[in-house]
Amino acid sequence: FFSFTKADESMLSYLAAEAAMCLQNAKHLETTAKQASKNAMMAKLLQAFTTDLDTFKAIEKIVDCAADILDADRVSLFLKEKDELVCNVSKDVKGFRFPASRGIAGQVVQNGNVLNVIDAYDFAHFNPEVDQKSGYLTKSILCGPVRNSKGETIAVLQAVNKRNGDHFSKEDENLLVGISNQAGIGLQNAKLFDDEKYQRALNASLIEVATAVSSNL
Repeated sequence: FFSFTKADESMLSYLAAEAAMCLQNAKHLETTAKQASKNAMMAKLLQAFTTDLDTFKAIEKIVDCAADILDADRVSLFLKEKDELVCNVSKDVKGFRFPASRGIAGQVVQNGNVLNVIDAYDFAHFNPEVDQKSGYLTKSILCGPVRNSKGETIAVLQAVNKRNGDHFSKEDENLLVGISNQAGIGLQNAKLFDDEKYQRALNASLIEVATAVSSNL
């Protein structure tokens, strides 16, 4: 019968230290890769807003990029129209309209802060009507305001259910703020572009009317 020697103990300690170093390096590389991926998606989001001024396409890109960056199962963007919120892009409830004071999105409009809800059905302001219409089960929610250059809330960005089954983290909150800031710039630029197209079309119509009147005269 042979027992382990002091040399074996030393070798085991050395191997354990090496293993710990390898695991630490692997974790660091994984974290770095995830951060690089998120940075790349944020850059893609910024590029989308500077190259595409179509309002609907801008909104779609906000939602697509936000879902990947936040690792969320569902992301919806609600545009504020007077006293209502309208869901313009969503997998389940596109076109859904409700008062801007209702639900978690309504709370974000009212207080202007990011809301991180771990258990939706345990949150007093949660509106289950969307789940009832879609058959989807909402668990965790991360919701934040989208503001224009004047600081006015023009939309609400809402992420639902982390893909890994966990709830949204503090880092996700910070990411949502960054996405919302870019979204605000994009939506405002898109609106200015739409307004300009409308004005050009209106001017063209007025010129046609004036030309027709002049011809008749």
